[in-house]
Amino acid sequence: MHELSIMENVVQLIEDSAAKEGFQRVVKIVLEIGELSHVETSAMDFCFSAVAKGTVVENATLEYLSIPGAGQCPHCRQATPLHQLYDPCAHCGGFGVQVTAGMEVRVRGVEVE
Repeated sequence: MHELSIMENVVQLIEDSAAKEGFQRVVKIVLEIGELSHVETSAMDFCFSAVAKGTVVENATLEYLSIPGAGQCPHCRQATPLHQLYDPCAHCGGFGVQVTAGMEVRVRGVEVE
């Protein structure tokens, strides 16, 4: 379950920011989750409840923004949507599409008090 290590990193990042910037409590965390990242938001919620205890994010809510998968076809040079890794190009049917979006998992924003 890679969601646990991801959520540990998110909490540590925010804890480090709290120490630098002096905020005491996080109200909301907004995370971007790429469609191709294989990250399950339900697993992220479960892991968050475990790693947030005793931190500035303990009572924060999580909001997820889904980033659609996309790629660049090496054959027809068109941008193409991707719903799974190794999908063929939607324009020419060619394989080997280079992923350009949808693999990311990142903190988009944090609302603090």
